[in-house]
Amino acid sequence: MVFLISFLAVVYTSVLGGFSGIAYVTADCLRVLRRYPHQDEPANEMSAKSIEFRGVLVYLSIATLVIMSLGKPVTLVLVYAAISAFILPVLALALLVILSRSSVPAQLRNTKWSNVLLAVCLALFGFLAILQVKESVMGFIG
Repeated sequence: MVFLISFLAVVYTSVLGGFSGIAYVTADCLRVLRRYPHQDEPANEMSAKSIEFRGVLVYLSIATLVIMSLGKPVTLVLVYAAISAFILPVLALALLVILSRSSVPAQLRNTKWSNVLLAVCLALFGFLAILQVKESVMGFIG
């Protein structure tokens, strides 16, 4: 019984955290891309009550339910794996580009070794992402 309760808690928090994290990041990206006025001020911080956050949560919930109702829950797992595979390469690329700009103060800028390590991470995780997408596509096909 303890195992089942623990398993339920782990699954519940993983789903809740994943949905909230994806919704928060997507909503914040939309705010940045739309260039909301005064978005950097504390009074205008990203909120879980924003229309973007709630919209992404509704979309994630409906998309998940639709895929589950089609009788192919493995599809949902394959799509999630394919999308998740790009998180680390995108992060490495973002850190490489953003922290190498001349607009960043010199003491905060990447060093030569940081750039080398980020490039290695980008290559490695990019290769692994390609393998994961290939595996996911093969899962759809066959």
